[in-house]
Amino acid sequence: MSIDKRCKEQQNTAERMLSDFNFTRPGSDDQLRALKTLTFLLSMWPLFLSREMKRMDSANFLNQQTVVRNKPETN
Repeated sequence: MSIDKRCKEQQNTAERMLSDFNFTRPGSDDQLRALKTLTFLLSMWPLFLSREMKRMDSANFLNQQTVVRNKPETN
């Protein structure tokens, strides 16, 4: 999943959190739930980015191997 898709996937949740946080009384259950959701979503990003880095590293490695194999020999 791309970063763009991940952001779009979380957009509805983020909009609901913003509404819950801005339009409810301070310290309300809705605000606390919004903060907990924000904390959870933020904690998921390192895992997602770590997987994305591993995927890209693998793709780059395979690409480098293909380039080395297809490189013409020079004498």
